[in-house]
Amino acid sequence: METIHMPFDIVTGNSERVVLTETIPDFFKDYEMTEANHTIAFGSFGHMSFQEWHHHESSISLRYSNSLAIKNDHLIFQSKEADLRLQFALNNNLHFIEEGIGTKELVEGNFNMFYVPALRHEQTMQANRLYSSFSVHFCDTYLDSWADCYPALKIFLNKIKKRQAAVLCGTNQITSIQMNDIIRQIVQSKFTGIARSLYVDIKIKELLMLVLDRVSNDPVKQQTCLSRTDIQRFCEVKNTLIENIQNPMSLKQISRKFGLNTKKIKAGFKQLYQTTPFNLLLNTRMEKAKSMLAFSELDITSIADEIGYDNKHSFSKAFKKYFGYPPGKYRKTKHEPVYNYSTLDN
Repeated sequence: METIHMPFDIVTGNSERVVLTETIPDFFKDYEMTEANHTIAFGSFGHMSFQEWHHHESSISLRYSNSLAIKNDHLIFQSKEADLRLQFALNNNLHFIEEGIGTKELVEGNFNMFYVPALRHEQTMQANRLYSSFSVHFCDTYLDSWADCYPALKIFLNKIKKRQAAVLCGTNQITSIQMNDIIRQIVQSKFTGIARSLYVDIKIKELLMLVLDRVSNDPVKQQTCLSRTDIQRFCEVKNTLIENIQNPMSLKQISRKFGLNTKKIKAGFKQLYQTTPFNLLLNTRMEKAKSMLAFSELDITSIADEIGYDNKHSFSKAFKKYFGYPPGKYRKTKHEPVYNYSTLDN
């Protein structure tokens, strides 16, 4: 079994060694990110999939982690190197203790930016849960050019220059649908080589701008008052809505199924996802329809049925209202032939 290097050392809470391998278990193969170095860490705690992709031109690295615990445990990550990261909790709440920062809980659907001059990060995990996070790791000079536009970032960077542990926001911020879309696009993108470098560079700038605009113009000022049980329920509601896209549930049906009143559902979605259940469902439907129009041969009537519309007319009307053009026109532009300029004579 071949062992490989990771940017930190890992041990369990009981100081048990963790084995590293490039052999990817089947249950992690659906999470692979193009051109990333993919390492599996395993031990008595369970399995952790760790992927890292470097953008060498800007000294940025992307890290995508998925950990499946088989018992209650905690992992300790250590490195002598400084760590400046923008971190998003994608699945389940991330409970950790970070030297210099203290105890933190990054709730699913939240983000924050952290800096420590040396890494000692202790993450708690519960049995039979999948913990997922996506993080962008910067060198501090990359962020310097943004500081004049965003005072909160400038204060944060001043602490970094003094090598003081720092958190960008006193309260974790809510990850918007647009931010989630960018993360998904980066992870699922199939671009390789120079094309991937260009694509990721654009997407990271777009993501960073959304983050800094949120922090500066519309920050969450106090942590959500929802209980952990409620947060888990809203995650289940969201997943149920998306899984039943072909037969969408009404707000009353959701209320009965999950034992939540409609007012609390609306308020919870606003706090966690900054949208309503209807808009989240609409966004999912439209993005799926757009993908099917571009990459499948299904006719528009079949696509309408696949995403839960009664007929082609109601789907076309909704698609045009959402994107500004009808589905037929979008499909036509996507299927127009592209001239191959490489055939031109020099």
